[in-house]
Amino acid sequence: MATTTLKREEIIQKAEKKGRMALVDPVPDPTEAGKAMWIQNIREYFTEVCDSMVNEYNAQDMRGDILAGLERGFEEVIRKQPEMDVPVEEALSLFRGVFKEIH
Repeated sequence: MATTTLKREEIIQKAEKKGRMALVDPVPDPTEAGKAMWIQNIREYFTEVCDSMVNEYNAQDMRGDILAGLERGFEEVIRKQPEMDVPVEEALSLFRGVFKEIH
């Protein structure tokens, strides 16, 4: 069943909000092990949130849109972080790499 345009926009907005409110540390630990753990946490958390939203809204046709909304929301959180041991651009690069995998 196709999702209506209005409902699509609402779902995408909710995905962006969930991305901004994600229960994951927005900053990876600067060690290689810390970065690997952060990447794994990001992958698992956002895959689960996306799957949950797809099921909740019966929106199988929107998986990519939901992931894009989650990505935009969490990217906003990363960008707002103060100076970090891991530079913002590196954190964003790691984060985007995870999202390329799960898209």
